[in-house]
Amino acid sequence: MEVGSRSVKLKLEPASYPVIKMHLNAQGDNNTVETEVRFPREFWMNMANSCKEVAGSMGAFTSQNVVSGLNLMHQSILLEIAAEDKRLKHQAAYESLVDFVFEINNRTDLDKVRKGQLIHDRACELKLQP
Repeated sequence: MEVGSRSVKLKLEPASYPVIKMHLNAQGDNNTVETEVRFPREFWMNMANSCKEVAGSMGAFTSQNVVSGLNLMHQSILLEIAAEDKRLKHQAAYESLVDFVFEINNRTDLDKVRKGQLIHDRACELKLQP
């Protein structure tokens, strides 16, 4: 988006949810700012739904690559939102598992197979529900 001598670029990457990279530029002053901003879930949901709606409303003469790209963006955003929900729901369990893996990995009295077995067994014990 450009307004006068200023411009704003947003870089949306579903994998970076909920963060969007912003590049702000004022041409006359040579001032450039790059930052990352957390956008709310509603913004991302609206973006995903807009991608799907635009893809669905495109005519027959539209590039199928564009339609596929918009549909992929829609699906990717929804997957990242679901993954974030799962991370928040099971945060304590995931942190506990990471601590356990770190602890086991630092042990010198175990070979790789035994370490793998212990980590696998602990992960199976979690039995996290979606």
